[in-house]
Amino acid sequence: VRQVPFQADRWFTETFRAKQPTQLRRVVRTFLATDSRAHAEASRAMGWLDARELLPAVSAPTLVLTGVEDYATPPEMGHYLADHVQNGKAVILPALRHLSLIEQPDLADAVREHLQGESEAALAAIAAIAARRTVCTCGGTSSPATEEVA
Repeated sequence: VRQVPFQADRWFTETFRAKQPTQLRRVVRTFLATDSRAHAEASRAMGWLDARELLPAVSAPTLVLTGVEDYATPPEMGHYLADHVQNGKAVILPALRHLSLIEQPDLADAVREHLQGESEAALAAIAAIAARRTVCTCGGTSSPATEEVA
């Protein structure tokens, strides 16, 4: 319970926490229902995992979404992943933190389209979201240029 304020701040922006208390409570309930030992072990495992040498073998089109305010998995990490897989695209989402798909649920449509092989439709969906936010997409190894999606 002591970790809830820290975790809530890590998961969501201040604006979301203030405007969406029901969603925040739902995520907090899930967090509190998770066995704390399992959560601690998973956190330790993720902290020790270093699979960077495996990234070049990833050949599937990879869309890496990262909230610009996510300090647990920062944008630099998203760029690194996209740059080191064979067909990666990093999308940095402003004014979002770690649980960006909860804070900005219409991103789920873009993820779904990407997973169905509709990468262009996924980027178009992100461009539609850009009408409300400024979104920077940054190419991986196949497209190293930085561009604004609008």
